[in-house]
Amino acid sequence: MNLCLYAGILLLTTALPNIVWTTRLTSRQLYVETRKLADTPVAIVSATLYLLLISSTLYHLVLMSYNRFAAIKWPLAPQTVKRTKINLLLLWLLALAAASYPAWFPESFHFYYMYFTFLFLPNISLHSGVDLSKAVGLFILILLPYLAMNVITIATAILIRRANQNAREQLSESSRVQEQIIRREKAVLTTLAIMKLGFTLTQVPTIIVLGLTYAGFSNSIAFIFMIYCALCNSAINVLIYRARDQEFKKFVAKVLGKTFRRRLTFRSSIPSNTRITSVV
Repeated sequence: MNLCLYAGILLLTTALPNIVWTTRLTSRQLYVETRKLADTPVAIVSATLYLLLISSTLYHLVLMSYNRFAAIKWPLAPQTVKRTKINLLLLWLLALAAASYPAWFPESFHFYYMYFTFLFLPNISLHSGVDLSKAVGLFILILLPYLAMNVITIATAILIRRANQNAREQLSESSRVQEQIIRREKAVLTTLAIMKLGFTLTQVPTIIVLGLTYAGFSNSIAFIFMIYCALCNSAINVLIYRARDQEFKKFVAKVLGKTFRRRLTFRSSIPSNTRITSVV
């Protein structure tokens, strides 16, 4: 939910003001102003905030995956508030490091205002092997946590399967309680898997468009879709989590049930022989 709020704040404080500012300028003025803003602190900070939204979502999924793995692997390990705060602090530091990575190498990365996306974005000039290695470094900072969360998810699924088999082989009361706990863990793991799938689908356009751009094919519409599709991943994760939550389902069913019953009551209160005549 906090990441969804962060995406909304980013749009309100960055994209919307840029839309207003851009539409007030002529094409000549826009060209001059965007040249002035290149590689300025405003451009660097704005682009870093955009990358931070994507990297923080990814690292949150990694932490959530590890928490589920630890809950199955070490069920008796204490989960203190202090440890949770430390984990969240490390998460945000790693996400910030990944988002600010282009700013560490100003000789390779440049920050421009992409007027057709209304956002400041980093751009790398691949004119040497050194610049290409910097691009690979940024790719690794995103790829490693993505691979880690999937490996952890697979390991968690294996642990749940083994624990479920052990519980079924026993016939005691404690085994039945453990089986219920495992059933809940399965539901949580399924929710996490769907959230990771949603994150993956929102990042697929980025890989495709950047690959085509590197090959020499560029399209502004595809670029816009890539940028804002990546912004949607935090909102999608929140919707998936809420849709899988039982209490949320009960709340939605209750609200829709009340609305449906009100419509039925209203329709039944109208006499069947009532006619509506037009008044001229």
